Amino acid sequence: MKKALPGVMLFLLLLLFASCKTVDPLVKANSDFLSNSSGETFRVVMMSDRYLVEQKAYSSNMSRQEDPSGDDYFMERMKRLDVVNETREGLIKVWVYPDSGRLMKVRFLESTYIQEIDKLIIDDIQRWTFNYNRGIHPLVFTVRYRVVLRKMLSDAEILDELEKQQ
Repeated sequence: MKKALPGVMLFLLLLLFASCKTVDPLVKANSDFLSNSSGETFRVVMMSDRYLVEQKAYSSNMSRQEDPSGDDYFMERMKRLDVVNETREGLIKVWVYPDSGRLMKVRFLESTYIQEIDKLIIDDIQRWTFNYNRGIHPLVFTVRYRVVLRKMLSDAEILDELEKQQ
């Protein structure tokens, strides 16, 4: 009986370790960002390998029209910015025309303070189109972006890429 106890203990420890789930901190942070809301209509996570949109308000009356090829295009554009590890958030205010529901005006309420990312966000939101169920409402809403950059290459590889571009 005493000889079997260490074997049973080892088995239980292995079972315990196997049942523990490791959660990627980035996945958890993005999930938390998408699940929270501070009054925005949409929340967006942009990465070079993921483009996630979560509608937080007005879902009974409006929706964003899906655009997988546009999402892929912006993920591809993000790859050029993946030279540092950085996460930035920005808040955009959007106005739509009351007769067509098309974008009228887009302005930053909170900038990311990185010019390349701000330009990317503006370009991204300007491609969006919306579907409305019962009249065009809301005419003004906000979209919060979370842009995650990840350094994928070594410094030498980044310098080589920059030299090729020039």
